[in-house]
Amino acid sequence: MTLPAHSSPEPMLSCAIEPCARIGLDEHLVIRWRVARAALGKTAPTGTSPIVHIEFRLSPALELAWVLIDPEHQTKRLIEPKADPGPVQIISSPTSIVVESPHLCAHLCISDQGVAELVYVRTDIFAQLDIPGGRYEPMGCTLGAVGV
Repeated sequence: MTLPAHSSPEPMLSCAIEPCARIGLDEHLVIRWRVARAALGKTAPTGTSPIVHIEFRLSPALELAWVLIDPEHQTKRLIEPKADPGPVQIISSPTSIVVESPHLCAHLCISDQGVAELVYVRTDIFAQLDIPGGRYEPMGCTLGAVGV
């Protein structure tokens, strides 16, 4: 679109950037995947479950953690990304949350009842854990009081 020289373009709509504004002070965001224990090798948590959960956890204070969990024995192992975790940014609106960090980008839709649905997620944590393949289906996400 070409504008006359004397006019200015209409302002673009934008979302305010408010750290965890929609999540609230007492809620954490957790996104989970499941992978075969064999794919993790020595990185797997203690336990015998053939399937292990990988969780991305984000606190209201924007503290993040990657956790491996044996679901049968409830054993956990914190994992450190190989690269700097970098800053985390939350872009929120009444109906959605977008999380952006160097290792994860996610978009969640929030229902009127406050239930989160994971619409999109991309992460490099599988490559950092040397897990072969390219796609891992997330189990979903939750908003709630979960310790990081």
